[in-house]
Order: sequence, then C-alpha cells, then structure tokens
Amino acid sequence: MSTLLRFLAALSAAAVLGACSEPNRATESEETTRSVEFLFDGALQNAAGAPWSRELEPFLAEPSFPLLGEPVGKAAWKPLEGSAGHERASLRLRLAGGPYVHTVAEVITLAGLRPAAPEQSLPAPGELLLRDQEIVRAVGAEAPVSIDYPAARDGLAGGLATLDGDRLVPQRLRLPGADRRVALAPTPVHLTYHVDVKAGARLEFAVAALPLAVRVRSGGLSLAAFAERGPNVRIRLEEEGGASSVLWERSLASADSYAFHPAAVDLSAWAGDTVRLHLEAEQPGEGSVSGEHVLVAWAEPALTNEVPDARPNVLVLLLDTLRADRLGCYGAGRDLTPALDAVARRGVRYADAMSAASWTLPSHASLFTSTYPSQHGLWKDQVLPAELPTLAEVLRAAGYRTAAFAEGGYLGSAHGFPRGHELYDSKNRDCSVTFEHAAAWIAERETPYYAFVHTYQVHSPYEPPSEFRERFVRPYDGPLPEVVDAPDYDWGHGGAPPSAADQRYVSDLYDAEVAYLDQEVGRFLARLEASGALDNTLVLITSDHGEEFFEHGSALHGMSLYQEQLHVPLILAWPGRFEGGAVLEHAVHTVDVAPTIAAAAGVEPPVTWVGAPLALEAGATARPLFVPMKTLWSNTRRVGEPAASLREGDLKYVAYPSDLRPFDEHPSAALFDLGRDPAERNDLLDEAAAAEWRRKLDALYARYPEVESGGVAEHDEATRAELEKLGYAGGEDD
Repeated sequence: MSTLLRFLAALSAAAVLGACSEPNRATESEETTRSVEFLFDGALQNAAGAPWSRELEPFLAEPSFPLLGEPVGKAAWKPLEGSAGHERASLRLRLAGGPYVHTVAEVITLAGLRPAAPEQSLPAPGELLLRDQEIVRAVGAEAPVSIDYPAARDGLAGGLATLDGDRLVPQRLRLPGADRRVALAPTPVHLTYHVDVKAGARLEFAVAALPLAVRVRSGGLSLAAFAERGPNVRIRLEEEGGASSVLWERSLASADSYAFHPAAVDLSAWAGDTVRLHLEAEQPGEGSVSGEHVLVAWAEPALTNEVPDARPNVLVLLLDTLRADRLGCYGAGRDLTPALDAVARRGVRYADAMSAASWTLPSHASLFTSTYPSQHGLWKDQVLPAELPTLAEVLRAAGYRTAAFAEGGYLGSAHGFPRGHELYDSKNRDCSVTFEHAAAWIAERETPYYAFVHTYQVHSPYEPPSEFRERFVRPYDGPLPEVVDAPDYDWGHGGAPPSAADQRYVSDLYDAEVAYLDQEVGRFLARLEASGALDNTLVLITSDHGEEFFEHGSALHGMSLYQEQLHVPLILAWPGRFEGGAVLEHAVHTVDVAPTIAAAAGVEPPVTWVGAPLALEAGATARPLFVPMKTLWSNTRRVGEPAASLREGDLKYVAYPSDLRPFDEHPSAALFDLGRDPAERNDLLDEAAAAEWRRKLDALYARYPEVESGGVAEHDEATRAELEKLGYAGGEDD
C-alpha cells in the first residue's frame, strides 16, 4: 500500500471514529457555534480542466518527458556560497513539496551534453555543471544559456492534485510562512461541488499561484515565470434553476504569486437551497489559448454552518525547552512566570509530568501521535509514518478547524507535522510574532478550533531583551558574550563544564528568556480572553523537554534522560472540567496529551494511540513511564545511539551508551529513587537490579516496536541554517 493510500486510510478511520462518538461532556445549554465541511473531502460533481489540463496529460502520462530549454540569464540565478571565480546557484524546481523536477550529474555546455566531470573540477566560462541539485558556472558567463534536460513524471505530476474515483486528492503546498492542503493544478481549473446550504453558511478558502508557467512546446514542456498578468480566480454559485452569480473574483498578478490569499463569501442568502459551487481559475487573454498554464492552488475550501455545539475549542501552548522548575507554581525561587502561574491557579496542574524524549523532534512526534519514539522512529531525518494518525487529523475529521503556528527548525514541514492542519505556519521568529499570527487566526474562527502554538523562545541561543536582562541577569565579568549560543562552546556538546560564574550567567540568561516568554504568553491569553476566543476553550500548556545547566556534567538537552531534561510543566484549564487550582501529584506522560484532548472533544482515539486521558483524581499511574529515544549528540560522531528511561512509581532506571557523558557521575546505566533523591545523585543499581530492569526495558521495546518508516525528510538550506542555530546540526555525521 502506498504512503498516500495509507494516509487516506488512516484519515478515513479517524473520520469514522469521530462521526460515531459522543461528547463525554453533557451539553447543558444549546450553544450556537459553527460546524464545518471540507469540500475536498466531498465528491466532485465536475472537474473540467482539473486536476491536469488536457494539453499536459499526454506528457504527464509518460514515465519521463523532455523539459525544453529556457534561457537562464544571470538575474535568474539564486547565488550560493562558492569558490572564487565561479558561482554556485540553484535552479531547483520543487512543486508542492514533492520531488525535484530535473535530474543531475551532467555537465552542460553551450554545445550540448557530455559526461559528468570529476567532483573537484569546475566549469570553464560558458559551461554549467549540475551537481547535487545545484548548478555551477564560471563568473562572467553573461550570455543566457539554454538548458534541456529530462524530467521524471513524478517530479511534476506528483505535486499536482489527482482524482481518485470522483474525489479530489489534494496535496500539501508549502509557501513562505504557511503549509496548507491544496488542490494544485495548471490553469484552466474548474472544480464543482454540490452543496446543501444551511443556516448562516459561509465559504472560507485561500488561493495562491506559483511563479511558474508550464508551456506546451513541440516535443516537450518548459517552465518559466508567468507574465505580469496572472490567472483570474473566482467563486461562482449556480442555483438549481440555472441562475449563476460570481461571489468572489480576483486577478493574481506576478507580484501576488507564492503566497496564500485568504477570503470568505457569505452563502446565507441561499440557506435551505441546494446549489453548485464552482471554483474556477483561468489564464487571461492569450494565455488561455497559447498553451501556457499557471499553477494555481485552491487551499482547503471549508463550508461552515450554524449548529448547536458545546464542544470546546482547544489551544495547546508548547513552550519549547521550558524546565518545570522555572515556573513559580513548580517551586521556582525567582518570580519568572506570573502569567503561567495564574493559569495554574484557575486550572489543574500536573506536578510530575514526564516528556517522551529529551529533545524536540521525537518529543513532538510522540505528542502528536500518542506513541513512543520507539514506535514512530523519528530521531533525525525521518517522516511521521502514515499509519500513525495525528491529533490534528483526528480533530479535523471530527469537524474542528485546525492550525499550527511554530518557529521552524524541527517544527518545519519536512517531518510530516503539518498533517491534519489546514494551516501550518512555521518560521523562525520571536514568540511575540508567533502569538500574533495565532491570535489573528483564532479571532476569525467561529467553529470549534484546535490551535497548536509553539515557540523556541527559551531555546539556545540565549538572547533576552534588555529589559529582562537587566532584571534577571546578575553582574558578570567573565569571558562569555552578551548573547550565548551554547553549541558554540565545547561544554555545549559534552565538553568540560565552565566555571561556576559562567554557569550562573548562562542560567540567568535562560531565566530572563523565561520571564520574557511568560510576559508574551500573558499578553496573548489576555487578548484572546478579551475577545471571547477563550470561552469554552481547553487551554493546555506544556513543553517538549527541559534544559540542563550542568547538574549532571553537561548542558542543553538531548544528551541525557535526567529530570532536568524530562520533567516538563503540564497545566490544563477548562471551566467545568479542569479548574479550581487542583494539583495532581501522580506521574503522567506527554503521550497522554492527545487522548486527553480527544476525550474533551468527544472523539474516540485511534487504536494506535498508547496514552490515556489524564485523570482528575489523585493516584499512582497504572503503567510504567517509558522513554525510549535515539540521542542527537550534537557536534559529535556518536549520533543516533539508543538511550532509554523507565519509571515505576518513584524508581527510575536510565540507560545510556557508555562513555558518551565523560563528566557525568553516572556515565551509563543507573537507578534512582526520585522520592528520596529527586536530584538523581545516588545510584541504586546493582547487578541483579540491572538485569531485571534491562528485561523490563527489552519487553517494552518488543511491545512498542517501530512501525514502517514514513520516509526521509529533506531540509532546505533555510531549515538547515535554523537547525544549526538551534544546535541540532553541524556534527561530522550531520
């Protein structure tokens, strides 16, 4: 079964479960909200000109076809770093996040093709060398060069929308600042849906045009930037009697390309009628008959209607790298988090929450899929397996509007995290900007929404605003700079710890970042509360992992499974359910987050989820807390080696590859009693206990094995730069 078919099967299963389940919270009063129908999930009545324009079909039906030459002038090149006298530039044509269109490993000259030169060779003036998806040419070769090369069908067709029976199968399209589910097709596009219009109906959608026109030439295709006058896009409504009305129309100029343009149209005047909605895109003027087709994307058209609904909205705040003990409600000695503490006072706080991993990628994968890292298999360049439904997919299938706002790095699009999100907005930025984007989206929602909001604000590099630096960073005259990028130092990737004064300084910078983040969280929540967007909303605040400040001989995270890296805050607030400032002391796991949200939404969880809804009664956790992961030993050769933690009550067993933490008192396996030894200083492990805990660990690995791989993630240059800045790249094996 293909990845796409597995994905659709998982999504269909989630939809059936969502449709058959009943909310677990009784409706006390008939509150009017909005339900949602996603047009892409319904049957197409007509798909003239889509998903592929008729002129393109003969080429896209073949395994490969010639992509004919377009003159490539100097202005068309995207410069990359290169050696003196030559320039490296990119002509990569990636469509809808799919494979590259062109092939590589050929030297192209003005005279034609010849075999690839050795890796160390460079082109002569007028020559182009294709190598590793890049083109190298000599500086000073000003004359345009015409390039012909074969294109694989999957490179172009794989990024376009397809038809499966009478259904449109959309793709995901990543544009700057957003990743959305789209129908991407070359003009002309004409999609028709039969719609029963209900009270208060409204159609919400977005459109985009890629800055590429596909031209049909004799014997092949070519790609080029489209002309100044771009495609016309419109929404047209046709009544049963044949009367037709244009509800919305826009002409996309070339300056508008490569961005989503959101819009909405009111359908309430047709309440009670059955109509046809036409989504149309045409190339204007000569383009409609010249064989030029612009690639147009219709993004997730959603039809909303007024219905009685008491399901809660869901807002998840994931504060990356936030240690639990930096919050006042978790016993911090400094007043860093008044806003987060206020949420805990009105909600419920889980005092002993353990993350599924001690670094970002596997931890988020576990949070989204309620599976252990040993199951989803993400530890470096992997993609979420299609067999594991995500929380966003489950909620979307149940009629929730879904969006994520994150800050790039491992929360980019490459690892499958956009699945289930109508909008996936992930970009490196300050937390205040992320919260602004999230608040704007939430303000427009009238249906129950699920918003996942992530920030790297307290993650290294530590660069707090001056106001917070002055308040929380104590006097320091050591060698470290004003902005500390921890991976730049030997102690940032396993070297000897710095002096006590340096350690305090780095910790103070982190505290200042925490205080700034808390201020922005408070402003974000206050804005939502003032607008009513938090009415009947489950707010869940947590982190993916903590941060070590040399408590066990190292810094940062992802290098151990001690509590400073695994103990995360977990606060829930929802009037009538999670309220009153209760504190639950029993240990819980972040794989329980998705099932807790599903239960609040009245949605049956998928069978693949291993977590359970968080209990509101005090008591011991019934199952062991299992943390299996492969570590990302930043900037070393020891990447991807297994580490694990297993906890039963207060007893916690940890196992690391030997000798990876030379300044740790416990460089490999150890056993701690957290009730008596919360700082994990006294190793209780003897030979018999080691064998017993190893058997338990092996049994859990056997019980929760890895599912089929979801593929390999491809990071673009910008993402690689973000990962390096965050300390996740740059090692010899990276």
